Amino acid sequence: MKSLGIFGRAARAMPRRSVQRTAGLVLFGLIWVAGCAAGVAVIPGRVLPENAADLLRAAPGTYQPSPAQMQGFSGDDELGQILEGAVPPAGHARLRHDLALDCLAGATAEVYIEANRGPVKSLRQWLAWKCGVASAKLTWRVDAARGHDKSGRLDRRLAAFARRLWALHPAASAYGVARRTRGQWGVQGVVLDRGGVAMAPTPKRFSPGDTLVLDLRAPPSLVDPAFYIDAEGGKVTRQSVQPGPDGKITLRHKLPMEPGRYFVELNAVQVTRPDVAPDELWHRAVLLFPVHVGVAEPAAPDSFILSPSPNPPDRAAWADAIVAAYNAERRRFGLAPLALDPALGAIAARRSESTARADEVLPPDDTLAAQLKASGVLPGRTWQFTGSAEFISEHVAVMLQKPSSRYALLSPGATRIGIGITAGPPPAEDPSSEEPSGEVPSWYVELVVNERPAQPAASAQPAEAQPAQPVESARPAR
Repeated sequence: MKSLGIFGRAARAMPRRSVQRTAGLVLFGLIWVAGCAAGVAVIPGRVLPENAADLLRAAPGTYQPSPAQMQGFSGDDELGQILEGAVPPAGHARLRHDLALDCLAGATAEVYIEANRGPVKSLRQWLAWKCGVASAKLTWRVDAARGHDKSGRLDRRLAAFARRLWALHPAASAYGVARRTRGQWGVQGVVLDRGGVAMAPTPKRFSPGDTLVLDLRAPPSLVDPAFYIDAEGGKVTRQSVQPGPDGKITLRHKLPMEPGRYFVELNAVQVTRPDVAPDELWHRAVLLFPVHVGVAEPAAPDSFILSPSPNPPDRAAWADAIVAAYNAERRRFGLAPLALDPALGAIAARRSESTARADEVLPPDDTLAAQLKASGVLPGRTWQFTGSAEFISEHVAVMLQKPSSRYALLSPGATRIGIGITAGPPPAEDPSSEEPSGEVPSWYVELVVNERPAQPAASAQPAEAQPAQPVESARPAR
């Protein structure tokens, strides 16, 4: 989803190489790879090449690892000098070279050079966790060049990208950059973390019942932060936090006794313009990462990433299929089903159409509150989620995996939902503006209404009794 990060749309695609290592059959974009089990489809951008797997096996078992923990990952200082040299001297103090982001940039380049397209968004997020990156505010870029001057061309593109991005977002950033060469091709990956949250090294694995301790330092622009954390049995808890005067945030959270993977999300408003009040901005994920309690960190991506279920052929049935999946999860907790609301769906459809035209998450819609009121909905009790994915099974999995959206969808008070789905624009003929993965996702806008009174805190329910502040929503009506 787009909420998992801001993904650069600036990759230069390599011409498709002859797929001599495949069985030779290409149908509907699926490549049947020779040597794989019969009937197993491998989709470009959804593979983990052996070179990338080797890189990830050497990654530390820590989020935000220290330089000492990343000794096996020697950053390319020359590439870093090119990137930093393209930024005005006054900005050098706000740039930080991060070896965990180098790992992520290298893994991204390995996927690209093997599959002729970069990893899809959900795979990029998984690669980030494997490399120890906890930020949810990442920007990616992938470039490819061939020929005797490929290194020079990649150098120039790296500098141009840094200048352009700094002109748009002159804020503190950590970066990673890596270059891989295979035959006549050179591929360069760049990843920037614009979240601005400093996090002390944190283990990925814990024993059941351990205490998760997070020591963070947030920038002054971070407003109204709250943690959404998975609990046992698929529940989610919400915990508001207040940064200290120096921006320090400390969280101590007792982890479940039941072994499994549990996600942690820090959600907040980030004030980027002094002329805009915080309550007019969006709540978004700033940090998002899993911790592994009593189990090992998985070596392979989730099945919904590698082999998503095909979309229904009739796009008109997609919204019903999404709601059916959400309601199946609600039934596990004895919750009433969400009703698909046509009026909310019309609002969501208009928003998804605007988002698809822009092909990025848009600023809050000032008219959303009025539209909701006209439909008899209290805006202050409505969550809006915006995201993009190629497959609805992938979209549903991400929504139910991310704690803040799971919290909203499994709220006992949630009654109605409106869904708008619009196909994204086709890849541009100019390959320099192509999405790094080459995917053409659909844009989803979902409005979830919570209108029943909250249940007592002692009752059995999948989320806390108090509804969360709207996540990625426009300002609630006053």
